[in-house]
Amino acid sequence: MTQPMPDRIDVIVDVETRVRPESISLHARVSGSASIGTEAALRKGREIVAIIDLLARHGIAESALVIHSVSFEAAEGWLSGSSAQMGIELRKLPLEKAPDIIAALSTAKGVALVRLHREYGDMRAQRDELLERGVAQCLQQARVIASAAGVPLLGIYTLQQQWVEPEERNLPVSASLPRGMERGRIATVDAQDVKGFQVLQQYEAKLGVQLRMTLRVGAFAGNG
Repeated sequence: MTQPMPDRIDVIVDVETRVRPESISLHARVSGSASIGTEAALRKGREIVAIIDLLARHGIAESALVIHSVSFEAAEGWLSGSSAQMGIELRKLPLEKAPDIIAALSTAKGVALVRLHREYGDMRAQRDELLERGVAQCLQQARVIASAAGVPLLGIYTLQQQWVEPEERNLPVSASLPRGMERGRIATVDAQDVKGFQVLQQYEAKLGVQLRMTLRVGAFAGNG
């Protein structure tokens, strides 16, 4: 036998906050000479060594540079060396150092910046704060509705969450970034021409949640 649905009040609340990225990761293509062999050999190429030195000048360990892909165009006598194109990533660069590194790479010979990611982490403290605010607002709305309707609140029946993450979308690299550029926990920039591009350390994105709360209510006070 189907149980009858209880009398209910439905409320919907949207709350949001602004969050700043924790770090920035860069993807780039590096073209130059390289020896065919191990990754250690690839890291001895002139262009890669220059990037490692750049990182070192900013106090960043060599391990931040990751080689994801390599393609070779063997020259005559290819065993002695080849022309290579490598896809690299510079992981989790500190925000305060990223602008100088981007500026240096954007003018470096043999280096083409592809995109960057703003990384936000799990944002646990911000999420907890939004949930507390949202639940409090849901309950307040429900109390107002119940009081106006003359019915007592009995408890929460259901609660649903729908999160809006810091947005991620393609951005014009030549733009100066104050415009709304939010998408995803990681914001992505496709860089075809990154000269003059500046990362705003004060950049903030939106983190939000919509709460849908259903509360059980008692009988209308006027019912006999």
